[in-house]
Amino acid sequence: MGLRGRRGGRRFQLLSTSSSRPASAALILIVTQAVYNGGLAIEVILLGRWLGEVSLAEYFVAPSLAALFEVGVHFGSQHLLNREASVRYDALRRLLPTLLVAAATTLLVALGVIGVLRGWIIAVIAGGTLIRAIAALLGAIFIGRGDIWPPAVARVLTPIVAIIGLLVFVRPEPTLERVALVILAASATHLGVPALARGRIDLPLTATADILRSGWQRLMQQTLPFVGLFFLGQLFFRTDAALLSWLSGDVAVAHYMLAFKWVEGFFFVPHVIASTAIPMLAATDDAMRQRRVLWRYTLACLLGMLVLSIGLRLLGEPILLFLLSEKFVPSLPYYHVLVWTLPLHALSVFFAAALVALDCERWLLVWTAFIALFAISSRMLGVQEAELFGFCAALFSTFGLHALGCCLRLVVALHQPTSD
Repeated sequence: MGLRGRRGGRRFQLLSTSSSRPASAALILIVTQAVYNGGLAIEVILLGRWLGEVSLAEYFVAPSLAALFEVGVHFGSQHLLNREASVRYDALRRLLPTLLVAAATTLLVALGVIGVLRGWIIAVIAGGTLIRAIAALLGAIFIGRGDIWPPAVARVLTPIVAIIGLLVFVRPEPTLERVALVILAASATHLGVPALARGRIDLPLTATADILRSGWQRLMQQTLPFVGLFFLGQLFFRTDAALLSWLSGDVAVAHYMLAFKWVEGFFFVPHVIASTAIPMLAATDDAMRQRRVLWRYTLACLLGMLVLSIGLRLLGEPILLFLLSEKFVPSLPYYHVLVWTLPLHALSVFFAAALVALDCERWLLVWTAFIALFAISSRMLGVQEAELFGFCAALFSTFGLHALGCCLRLVVALHQPTSD
């Protein structure tokens, strides 16, 4: 959120129930997120079998376009909200209604712009992505407060709604229009669960006009410098399909994204680990303890994702060929390369989250803006020089450079543990 003030305010202690202890909470969140991502994987498999390459490319492009508007949903990142909910919840509660109004306004603007540029079907799918971003905003606050159950339940119910909708409503007549309606229903479920559970942490969703007006002024004063920078950060992390559609066309998007989706499906792991580590890092000014937490979680991220990459390389190919048959064959060479991005991505995400926990988000956002520009230029050059293999190589270099810069800044922050 970029809320001002040092971390010396009232600390939030994790609840004493077993489910909210760090290890148990991380396990529950990882399992439920795995269920959610498994549902997305089934969705991609079904649509990969049912839809043609052009429709499949549009299905992949829609979330990329939505990412360009996501800065208007949470004005920074879920990690920032996670931290603020842990250590400055009263200040966050006062700004939350304004933040939600901004999110709803962003959603309407995105629907209009994308609808005009790419048609209402892509706009609805993109709108579903933004609804889930709003749900993730609320989920980050719940997790920061030590109440993991509403976001966990939402992650389980959402894929159930989506898969039932695909099998019952889409399968008889597989069109992108029907897919869009199913995605919209599943996204409404994802948002509805934390919204209905808001009373568990006294989460305000409404406010008077005066409170909204003053909240909007504070929000702009404190976050305006981050809006443009976070927008560039989204160009780095989330816009592969839209960029590739512009550079190489829909067929290239379908081939690349069918390979990338199975790797991207595991990108959630470092995010979940980070969401449990942030309160531990933010709740102490003891640099020695922070270093221990950082080292332990970094090692877990790196080793876990290396093992996962090896498993995906050895076992993923025959499974995906069986599930998608000949439709996956053009994507296979890119899949072989992309599975090895997991360890670099994990370090990039976790180091960035650690910097947020240590109040270094100003430096992080500037660095991410530079990386975003590097990512776009390197991917454009990579496509020109080596087509999709060059695009994959650019992805490696961006994750690696981002992780390296964040790591060096962490070393400085942990030897000088002051607010950024």
